[in-house]
Amino acid sequence: RQRLGDQTAPEDRRSSIFWPYLLVLLLQFLPLCLLSLTASCVKPPRFKFARIEPGFAKAYYAAKSKVNYVCRPGYERILGTTPVVTCRENYTWTEIPDFCKGQFLIVAISFKTTLSNGALLFSFRYRLMGYPSIQCALNETEVEWQPKPPKCQQITCSPPPNISHSSHDGESIRIFAYNSTVTYKCDHGFSLMGDASIRCATEDKISGVWEGSKPECKDVRCNRPQIPNGRVASTFQSTYLYDNIIRIECDPHHTLQGSDFIKCGADSKWKPDVPTCVKSKYSNGLKCFLNLFTLRCVICLFPLNFEFDGFLCRVRTNMENLVVALQIPSTLSK
Repeated sequence: RQRLGDQTAPEDRRSSIFWPYLLVLLLQFLPLCLLSLTASCVKPPRFKFARIEPGFAKAYYAAKSKVNYVCRPGYERILGTTPVVTCRENYTWTEIPDFCKGQFLIVAISFKTTLSNGALLFSFRYRLMGYPSIQCALNETEVEWQPKPPKCQQITCSPPPNISHSSHDGESIRIFAYNSTVTYKCDHGFSLMGDASIRCATEDKISGVWEGSKPECKDVRCNRPQIPNGRVASTFQSTYLYDNIIRIECDPHHTLQGSDFIKCGADSKWKPDVPTCVKSKYSNGLKCFLNLFTLRCVICLFPLNFEFDGFLCRVRTNMENLVVALQIPSTLSK
């Protein structure tokens, strides 16, 4: 027994010496293990317009690890962007700009009582492309709308029509959205016929059409009228442009037959016709006076000059060419 005890005693002593060394080694490697757990990127950033591509979801990410994203339903990739984030060596994620954009506009969502189905309502400025009703369904660990949400594409018009001798304020615009307007301007020396602006509208809620008549730019010029015994009393010039208005006045002892205001029309003619100046029916012997509330014309006993055109009784004296013009009822002009 003593011999056996002497043989086992060294083994017990060796085992008692080994465990302290093992414990020291574990304590030395434990910080490295903890460091390997903490020295990594955790949850990648989340986006309302994108989700992590299947196969890239992990609990921890080593430095230089990459995570790819895919756009959520209702969004599409923005050209020139890369939907990838990278775990930096300081164990933070790289920042990236938005790489998905919305394909449609949801104006309102009306749900049924169970909240399991939804109907999408869209603005009349857009046309619906797809199913008008979708259902909220479970897809693996996330919920999504099925079938895919419809697209609501903006109603647009083709480029506005070209008009000779003109330009418009939409020449730098690439897309003409619903309700947008374009205004034309004629080149120098040309006059605009019709409304200057047209508007992008829709008749079937699908296609865009330009609303309003297409204007024209024409070289419209009216010559200054030559009126015997009369003259142009307003702006004096050799020619007049479209829509210019002038006033005509007759010489003394002459009566205006027609309108005293005429306008240059689109056909380069005066509207209404150019009036004429005829010799007055009464050269003298006519006197105008006011009797109560009625204006009458009677024979005048004084040597004054009078003019009567059926509407105005003009009295001329030698006192610095003083002219008195009084309007009389049409019944007295007969």
